[in-house]
Amino acid sequence: ERALQHLAAVTEIAREQAGLDPRVLAAGTIAAGGVIDAREGVVVRLINAPAWTGFPLAETATALLGFPITTDNDANLAAFAESRAGAAEGHDDVAWLVHGNRTGAGFLLRGAIHHGHRGAAGELVESRVLDLKQSAADGFSLLSSPIAADRTAALALTDAARAGDDSALALARDFAAELADLIDVLAWTIAPELVVLGGGLEDASELLVPLVLDRLRERGDPAIRVLPTALGAD
Repeated sequence: ERALQHLAAVTEIAREQAGLDPRVLAAGTIAAGGVIDAREGVVVRLINAPAWTGFPLAETATALLGFPITTDNDANLAAFAESRAGAAEGHDDVAWLVHGNRTGAGFLLRGAIHHGHRGAAGELVESRVLDLKQSAADGFSLLSSPIAADRTAALALTDAARAGDDSALALARDFAAELADLIDVLAWTIAPELVVLGGGLEDASELLVPLVLDRLRERGDPAIRVLPTALGAD
């Protein structure tokens, strides 16, 4: 309920700042976390937040705001945005990836968002085999935290690694290895031509990307370009 109240408030603020008559708002889209059934506009599952399971987000938001609303997973929409106006412009097979405190991916295949069954594609954090929640609380993982103090700490660590601090560099290599492992999985499954790092990872991309690419080359993975987002963390 609070989330929807915030949604209504910020939509109204944005409308006022843009100087728009409410009657000209034709439609909107919500970028939401979790497994989203984009066709039905329903939250299928949101890890650690079971109250959202089965929630008809698009239908409820449409009734609240008074104009048609659709919804999709945030990483899916990030991949779509990068292909239209960002680092992946001109590419049809793309993965957008965030990892650490938050982990997930969005896929664009043949120029269209790949949702999978009921929107489950890309929710890597749900995989018990990959076990991606183990390093979410410290170090470079905090680059993707939604908490400002966490990101500040991660940026300080990034600066230390850039300055040649051995312990910071070791942590950077370990985190880059985790990223490379994820990209390795993607390389042999959906096989994107480009992986875009976002959600905060872009702030350390000049440090992490070379380490990731070195690891991928050592394994003989397919040649995949890895770039930071051109559109910002969100």
